Amino acid sequence: MQKRLQAARPSHENVFDFIFPANEVRMTPSRLDGVEEAVETMNRIAACELINDAALLLLLPQVASARAQVLLHRVFQRKSMRKYNVPITAISCLYLAAKMEENQKSLRDTCNVFHHLMQLEEGKENPDPLEYQSDKYYTYRKKIITQERLILRDMAFVLHVEHPHKYVVNYLH
Repeated sequence: MQKRLQAARPSHENVFDFIFPANEVRMTPSRLDGVEEAVETMNRIAACELINDAALLLLLPQVASARAQVLLHRVFQRKSMRKYNVPITAISCLYLAAKMEENQKSLRDTCNVFHHLMQLEEGKENPDPLEYQSDKYYTYRKKIITQERLILRDMAFVLHVEHPHKYVVNYLH
């Protein structure tokens, strides 16, 4: 039983397992799945912009946004963009990062902001509010919660992020 449990564990049990060799950085699961490098890069940039925009609207600190972006890159270093919806993964990373920074926002607020940003992305000038009891709200809610669980599972609950800000300040003085 013990051997079976050990074999089922992901290989990234500690923080240092998130330092990837150059060949793994170049050959991500998305690229192995047929996603071109330029497309993957654009998706990552768009997802980081979505995280920043949502963090601003949710009044989250910059540290939560930075943590969410690190989590997003870790997820897509382990999983393909063909398997995970990029915008849902981005907003789920932000929701999880806000919890980790002890600045949690309600899932309802997160769904509202995500809905608003998706409508702006589609080119709608005056986005409609997300109705609380609507099917769309419950769909967003379910997707975000499910994706959060998948992220936690994929990361084996190792979510520690060492922010570089404190080191940068030391070098500036």
